[in-house]
Amino acid sequence: GIPPPIAYDRRARRCLCGLNLDPENMITHIRGCSRLNGEQYARHNKLRKVFQDLLALADYVHTHEPMPWKYAAGDFDAATRAMRTDLAATHFSSQDQKQYDVSIVTTGAVDHVRRAARVAGSEIEKIEKVKIRKYGANCQRIGYKFVPLIFNTFGTWGKKMKIEINML
Repeated sequence: GIPPPIAYDRRARRCLCGLNLDPENMITHIRGCSRLNGEQYARHNKLRKVFQDLLALADYVHTHEPMPWKYAAGDFDAATRAMRTDLAATHFSSQDQKQYDVSIVTTGAVDHVRRAARVAGSEIEKIEKVKIRKYGANCQRIGYKFVPLIFNTFGTWGKKMKIEINML
């Protein structure tokens, strides 16, 4: 699995970079700490690579960080044309076209803790909805299906990701 980042000494509440941490800034700091050398992005890229390998096994050809709206016909605004997903894939025989975006939700982040305490996995559902709002309609307009690939730091998969992996 993909391990959560270990960026601080829990006894001292001090990050390995030397910054004193408190519960309010701990997760935010861990996400971007230079001492971790971008651990959040490394986990994201590992997950994307695993999914690229699955797509290849399922006879999909894929592209990394495409900009599907850049040259698409239609009345897309400049911000939409500049957007990119993590992967675009087309099936060899069926020509099924999909766009994927990967996110790893830091479950302990302050903005997720209260909601997650009430409903297990709710932070994943929230991010799935955000990604679908961001990319879904625009993908449909150019003939692609959009699938959010959401994980949390404990390894729980999002519903859309589970369905997609079962289909592959």
